[in-house]
Amino acid sequence: MRRSSVILSFLLVALALIGIGGGRPVCTSVHAAASPRPTAPDNYLHINDESYRLYQKGLNNDILALLYADSLEQFAGKVNDTRGLVLAEFMRAHYWEHQGDLDLWYSHLMNMRRMAKEYDDDRDYYYSYYNEAAHYFNVENDLDRALAVVKEMTHEARVTDNKFGQWDSYTTLAEFYYRKREPKYAIEYSHKALEVQPEVFPYVSPTSNYLMLARLYEERSKKEEYTRKALAASVTWDDSLRAYSEMSAAYKANNDTLGYLKLYDEIMVSSNKERFGKATLINMELSHLLYLKLYPNALNHLEQNRRIYPDADYYYNLSAIYAHLGKYKLAYLNRIKYDSIYSHANFAKTYVDMHQTGLDITNFRLQRKAAQQELIQQQEQNELRKAEMMRSEAMMRMTTAQNRQEQARAISGRDSANTRRLQLESQQRALAAEEAQEALKEAELDRQLEEKHRQTDALRSRGMLIGSIALLMLIIFAIIASIARSRRRQHKRMIKLNNQLEKAIKDLNNASHKKDLFLQNMSHELRTPLNAVMGLSQILTSGVPVSEDEKIEYGHDINNNTRMLQMLIDDILNVSAIEKGTYTMNLQMSDISVICRDAMGIAQCRLPYGVELRYDNELPPAYSCVIDSKRAQQVLVNYLTNACKHTTQGHIIVRSTINDNPGYLTLSVTDTGTGIPADQADNIFERFTKLDDFVQGTGLGLNICHTIAQMLNGRVWLDTTYTDGARFCFEVPTNLTAST
Repeated sequence: MRRSSVILSFLLVALALIGIGGGRPVCTSVHAAASPRPTAPDNYLHINDESYRLYQKGLNNDILALLYADSLEQFAGKVNDTRGLVLAEFMRAHYWEHQGDLDLWYSHLMNMRRMAKEYDDDRDYYYSYYNEAAHYFNVENDLDRALAVVKEMTHEARVTDNKFGQWDSYTTLAEFYYRKREPKYAIEYSHKALEVQPEVFPYVSPTSNYLMLARLYEERSKKEEYTRKALAASVTWDDSLRAYSEMSAAYKANNDTLGYLKLYDEIMVSSNKERFGKATLINMELSHLLYLKLYPNALNHLEQNRRIYPDADYYYNLSAIYAHLGKYKLAYLNRIKYDSIYSHANFAKTYVDMHQTGLDITNFRLQRKAAQQELIQQQEQNELRKAEMMRSEAMMRMTTAQNRQEQARAISGRDSANTRRLQLESQQRALAAEEAQEALKEAELDRQLEEKHRQTDALRSRGMLIGSIALLMLIIFAIIASIARSRRRQHKRMIKLNNQLEKAIKDLNNASHKKDLFLQNMSHELRTPLNAVMGLSQILTSGVPVSEDEKIEYGHDINNNTRMLQMLIDDILNVSAIEKGTYTMNLQMSDISVICRDAMGIAQCRLPYGVELRYDNELPPAYSCVIDSKRAQQVLVNYLTNACKHTTQGHIIVRSTINDNPGYLTLSVTDTGTGIPADQADNIFERFTKLDDFVQGTGLGLNICHTIAQMLNGRVWLDTTYTDGARFCFEVPTNLTAST
């Protein structure tokens, strides 16, 4: 994360404090280095000064925001400050929006709108529309819904001819088109807002509209013109600071050092010093020295005003200055300090990002493996095609050669027959006339013989051709059968690989889903007791008048939530030890009744009012056996904790006996609570499993109980025959020894 300097962070936060809309009540936290703001001069909300102070306190304190909202509501009611009552409801909506409870956020926002309508408070009535639209735009990234809300606001303002509503809707439309990077419409609606603004003065300031135009126009003269107008129209010190910030950024972007120095001298005049406060001016001086590259002076300035800066900002700027001075070792050491401080605030996000990165890497590996398998399959198919083509060519060459041999044989036979015929004819010419008749007969016999030879040769050629074709067909059939078998094997192998891959992906998705649910649940479970401990501790240490009974009650609540937090951390550590294989048993002779009573003492503080907790001991007097007393007590405490969560009336009974199953010690916890469905009897002992998401717990306790029972050669189960609530049982053998 790169930041130019502390002053840049301060100016950005100052811009967020007043919002682009200007004159609207804004929900952001104050930068740690900001100085206490004067109340009455900058009371841009035009409400009672004490109401304004409570409003600012509540917006800047995420833990005690609801308490400040209640205080603001009580005070505003006493002094008849109706707008203070509306803003108290807005503080509640803002708090639940940041907590992620959108149902409560929307409920309080609609209540704010109703109250503003009842008290004729046009500013906050239309600001509720703006806040709703901004939420859909910034949080849910739903631009269509955001614009629909703004259009509804614009339509109502036009129908009722409400000038303030028209100004607010035009300003909001300019904001949204600016964020959509459509400057044409943003400029158009900014000018419309300026046309309406004089009719609602002094309730709204045109500063934000002028600054919007200064950002939208690229011409330097236009930027300076509208920035000067924004400065002249500034009412609060926030408006002035935003205007000076815009002008300073413009001069720096254009490398106009002379214009920047004149602006700096204008900022540092005595009237502004009284208005901005010491902390703001100190930040401006540091930014000025860094811009002029006076790094030794900036270092001295930073050290002289050490107490003004938060630790993270101090070490970050110190590291940057040492780097510019060439003192890289000091820069590195201070950067380590900054990273150490900053990493604590980003631990949860870093963990979630690492978890998501791990999932992305795993998915990428699976995809790459599937692609490699597909490539191998394609290569095998190509090789099969090549082999088939080579066989076909070989068969064609072989068939052609055989045909040529048969033709040569036929020609040779025909030539031999002709030779013999010529010899006989020459012999016949030499014979006497008396032998002519016999020669003719012999010639006729020769011709018949030749015809038979030809027929024989033709039959032989036809037989060889048929045999060749049959052989070729057999070879083709063999190749086709081989390819078919190979493809069937490949198909079966691919089906098997696909099934394995689908199972692996399903297991991965299930594991990812369970881990995501666990992380979400763990974040909620850790934040709930931490918020309670922090909130109650701040109340006890803030000087707020608290009675002794309330102190005792708060102390009891802090102690109870601390124990809850300790149990959550113990469960996580136990699961980690189980995964690493370092989770061990310490077997020794132990008194079973002492284990049961100690577990009941730990769970006593969580017992709901009106619920009876008792112990039914069916063991012989002072009965002892070899067992890990700490692990057995942990199983009973987990059982009792679940019983206390789900039982609001009736009783909870701890029972110990060796009579249910001879040779085994049986411990059970029975309650009269909501009970558990019989079909969930096995699932509840799986890790991260919770049947009720609205009850505290991590889904680890029963799984740890299952592991402890296995390591003690025992078992845990839910007695499904009991229907008046739930009965969890824990059974271990009584013949364990220290060397087991």
